[in-house]
Amino acid sequence: MTSSGRFDAARRRLAEWGRPITLDSLSDVIERGSVLPPAPDFEATSDDDRPATLLYTSGSTGTPKGAVLTHKLIRYLWTEYWPYARGLPIIGINYLPMSHAVGRAVLMETLVSGGVGYFAARSDLSTLLEDIALVRPTELLVVPRVCEMLLQLYQGELDRRSRMVGVDEDEVQAELRERVLAGRVVRAGTTSAPLADDTAEFIQSCLEVPLRDGYGSTEAGRVMYDGHISRPPESPTSSSTFPNSATSALTSRTREVSF
Repeated sequence: MTSSGRFDAARRRLAEWGRPITLDSLSDVIERGSVLPPAPDFEATSDDDRPATLLYTSGSTGTPKGAVLTHKLIRYLWTEYWPYARGLPIIGINYLPMSHAVGRAVLMETLVSGGVGYFAARSDLSTLLEDIALVRPTELLVVPRVCEMLLQLYQGELDRRSRMVGVDEDEVQAELRERVLAGRVVRAGTTSAPLADDTAEFIQSCLEVPLRDGYGSTEAGRVMYDGHISRPPESPTSSSTFPNSATSALTSRTREVSF
């Protein structure tokens, strides 16, 4: 059956099932649009309100849609979505899709701060741990799936050494931090979905830096940060996102970083 035949068959099935869904072919949409009057120019009250880009979302706030992001929101995504400490030399690993608001925010934040961003070799994350070891990031954003990968690797190593007398869990964590995560992470966060408390505790213990938690949507930007609802114009300061307890980690882990 040709594409046209399958399209017509789908239309008939929808009609037979009584579904209130209309299927239009791209050519029909283009033909209808060609006779419409030109769309009016957008007139904003300020430059901040002008549309900057269209980013498609899976539908955090409803059905999938193209979310119109204004210049104001884009600037926010680039500089404040995931607040960072001024002066931190950001070296990041990018593996989230660029169609994801967080994926873009992480990359843009790195570039805006004058840092260096690397991309994972494969989109299926099959080489992600090897990529992290090569990049040696100073900043690491982990989604629950990546946290599970690290936890499984840790538990597997513990099982392998279980026949050894006096296996040291702290030693295994240290090896994971230095060998897999390259021992240079001074800022870490998690996003996209809730993280189990025990998993979050493990990741934070392994990295030896606070694990920040963020939640948001493509349409609205960041909604919550570390359990606190974001209420503009307030935003976390550098001191709240990069506490004094991490100062020694910054000094020792980024001593050799230069651009």
